[in-house]
Amino acid sequence: MPSTNPRLHAPFPSHLVLAAALASLLAVGPWTGCTTMTPPPDDTARETVSAAPAVDRSADLRVALFNVRELDAEKLNQGGEAGAGGHPQLRAAAAVVQRVRPDVLVVQEIDFPQGEGAAPTSLVRAFADRYLAHPQDGGGEPLDYPYAYAAPVNTGILSGLDLNRDGRVATVADRGERAHGDDSLGWGTYPGQYGMAVLSRFPLDAAGARTFRTFRAAEGLVARNRVPARGVSARPGVVWRVSVRGHAA
Repeated sequence: MPSTNPRLHAPFPSHLVLAAALASLLAVGPWTGCTTMTPPPDDTARETVSAAPAVDRSADLRVALFNVRELDAEKLNQGGEAGAGGHPQLRAAAAVVQRVRPDVLVVQEIDFPQGEGAAPTSLVRAFADRYLAHPQDGGGEPLDYPYAYAAPVNTGILSGLDLNRDGRVATVADRGERAHGDDSLGWGTYPGQYGMAVLSRFPLDAAGARTFRTFRAAEGLVARNRVPARGVSARPGVVWRVSVRGHAA
């Protein structure tokens, strides 16, 4: 997200973090993640191999990551016919997912619910029930994801400090404005913006999942010089977090 203040980023690709997290989050099921083929030890052995063995693709696990741009409650609540959602952007996104047909879907840029008593998975469940579970133009058959997981994120949480050095500290009165995002732990114009959630055909160990979004940079990667310490020493009192959004496993 655009921002004028420097952020800390882990020196490893986010897709590797998500892959490791999903491996921990998914309960044991009757599928295999990948197959390793070992080459023959010499030319003699190679000559005896006439064809590759058949692979049972029914045991494969298909995982997809989809960034549904700024997926918020207002879009999800836009009604359509027969209980289906009516927002054109979300209908188009659902059509793509229906064509790909993943077993596990990581939805990016979906809000994390902030209302009192709101279930953490309420918004991603709405996307599944109002869009993925209904036929879409250009899509495939409707999809059913009985399991979901979502965790809080750092985006839009005010730091209480003037991180962008504009001479003022953003407050809740700046909600929805750029200033709010610039002075937040993770860039967001309100708490919970740009979150992540998981939908799955297989059971998820949600009760056993852990979130590391409050992991302090000084306690880990920065202290070991694994993350650039850009801006840390220049802002005494800043409680830097490794996660701009969040990590869970």
